[in-house]
Amino acid sequence: MMMGVRKRKNALQHFADALKVKINRIVTGRIIYNMEIEVSENKEKKRFEVSLEGKLALIDYIRAEDKMYLTHTEVPSEMEGKGIASSMVKQVFQQIRDEKLKLVPLCPFVASYLKRHPEWKDILASGYNV
Repeated sequence: MMMGVRKRKNALQHFADALKVKINRIVTGRIIYNMEIEVSENKEKKRFEVSLEGKLALIDYIRAEDKMYLTHTEVPSEMEGKGIASSMVKQVFQQIRDEKLKLVPLCPFVASYLKRHPEWKDILASGYNV
């Protein structure tokens, strides 16, 4: 039984390497990824982007004064559930913190991420709750 898990992990690691992700562990057949993706800001299109296998994952935003409104998160359907959006949100939150901006989470995914990760509450704009 243990040999089957190792073979499966090796095959999945090969696939993960192609996506530039690292497999941490396999739990009852579900892969848990530790994403190693790099988010870039496309200021012209007002969004953060990650290109994976020729497909685009993104977070749309609006900047106004000292606030960043995150309005929409999108990951290609075949790549959903792999932690890509969570990794992107974490990197965007760090940029918001580094730039001393305040977050307005209009996107439901961003709001739910913030709710699950209270360590980021300090960047939440006053008057907003999750």
